[in-house]
Amino acid sequence: MLTNKIKKQVLFATTNPAKIKKYTEKLKEKGIEVLTIKDLGINLKPEETGKNAIENAYIKAKTYYDKTKIVSIGMDNNLYIEGLPEEKQPGTHVRRINGKELNDEEMIEYYSKLVNEYGGKLTAKWVYGMVIYNGKEINEYSWSKGHFYFIDKPCEKRNPGYPLDSISIMPECNKYFVDLTEEDKNKNQNETTQNAETRNDVQLAQSTNTQTEVVTPNPISENYNVQYGNVKIKNQTTYNLTEDILKPDIKIDNKNIVIFHTHSCESYTSSEKYPYTQTGNFRTTDLKYTVTQVGSELENYLKKYNLNVVHDTSYHDYPSYTGSYTRSLKTVENILQTTPSDIIIDLHRDAIGSRADYAPTVKIGDDYAAQIMFVIGTNEGGLYHPNWNQNLKFAVKVQQKAEEMYPGLFKPMMVTKSRYNQHTGKYANIMEVGATGNTLEQCLTSMKYLSAVLNEVMK
Repeated sequence: MLTNKIKKQVLFATTNPAKIKKYTEKLKEKGIEVLTIKDLGINLKPEETGKNAIENAYIKAKTYYDKTKIVSIGMDNNLYIEGLPEEKQPGTHVRRINGKELNDEEMIEYYSKLVNEYGGKLTAKWVYGMVIYNGKEINEYSWSKGHFYFIDKPCEKRNPGYPLDSISIMPECNKYFVDLTEEDKNKNQNETTQNAETRNDVQLAQSTNTQTEVVTPNPISENYNVQYGNVKIKNQTTYNLTEDILKPDIKIDNKNIVIFHTHSCESYTSSEKYPYTQTGNFRTTDLKYTVTQVGSELENYLKKYNLNVVHDTSYHDYPSYTGSYTRSLKTVENILQTTPSDIIIDLHRDAIGSRADYAPTVKIGDDYAAQIMFVIGTNEGGLYHPNWNQNLKFAVKVQQKAEEMYPGLFKPMMVTKSRYNQHTGKYANIMEVGATGNTLEQCLTSMKYLSAVLNEVMK
């Protein structure tokens, strides 16, 4: 459950009242208080000499962080108008014209006259950049908004901080931006823009509030015998996992992702939100309540990052559990014939151990998420498996990034003698999400954070 309790402060390096209002509301929902330049009484204006929106956003964020030592958010936007010669393109200088900083009314007057000079109607595009800086790390986000045009006849209404909304027209509904309802905005925004803004909002909250704590009730000891940096490993093989074997010196060229489930019917503890009838011990044939639904959640989040995902929801462990891996192997081989992929995820739930109530859980911000565990096979069992070391390096790379972003999201990884069909891909793996004591809600929540980690690894 989200609360309004303030857990962290960030400085929004802008004087634009509309931007401040928008992001103050978004971040308050995540327990983050937004401070402004005005709040702190700062009389400082950085020189915006960047070549694009990201560079200017970084200049702002760094300038104010250096001044206050508070995590700072810088934001800038570029404007490009079709039909204008290069020397008249606003680009990064939307408000600064001929060395003068224009106020809202002066901007409306300047741009309406400019549009009139070139025919009275011109297609335009905004390109946005946002940078979050904490003195060590730089998080950059960029997105664009197009499919609108400027006209030379301003609307009488004004949107403080966004003066050009008074000469901007949404073509789908033929309304000024300043007149758009929320329904209009949602209906007329293209999917790319919606996804970009959704992605930006998620990442913004993640970058400014990543407080985590393992909160597993009645935990079971997670023994490990190898540690590589911040990655803990339970090595069940006789192989010596040296630095050369573990070092994640890999390059991900093929970014297609395949998700499937060898044990499709694995389910969790029934809850008020997700009640179900077991057709086996913590198993059900209703895939809406199983690890298969968790895979669908991961698929949806990954697609918001514009990643290509194939998610197979076939039964492999029903009506017979025996032969599950043989059947799932055929599924993966068929997928690879049409969608060549290196990253192949067999998504499971941790098997029932000594306690059915075992619920490995991490608290991220105000979210309760099920912990995840990599299971990486080798060739020690005697089966052909040339990819196992690459599989392991990929898992180390992902878990390293997860420990940076959300410490505790992953339990110690397990390296075993068995192959588990991981010979099918260069970066194939098993991910076990939660255990029998976790609820489906907790496992679905994990996918929000796992997808963010995978997106960073894929960059």
